[in-house]
Amino acid sequence: MGRQRLLLRLPLLVSHRVTEDSPLRGWRSGMAALAADASSEIVVVVEAVHYASSRPALRQHTYHVHPDVRQGHRRAPRFSRAA
Repeated sequence: MGRQRLLLRLPLLVSHRVTEDSPLRGWRSGMAALAADASSEIVVVVEAVHYASSRPALRQHTYHVHPDVRQGHRRAPRFSRAA
């Protein structure tokens, strides 16, 4: 295996920090802002190369603002590193 080949056996955490430059900055003002966008969707697309076949792989997941987005909540980690 060369250095260019990367195998990730565990899921990756992809995050978006909501700052003043973020397109989601309006949601920081509270539940009313989330309610105004309740019919919106967040589409996450991940593109990679399958390590065994070298073929491109594409995965997509759609989150609906209502009920998937929750203000002030965090997802619990599903995996931990062995000590």
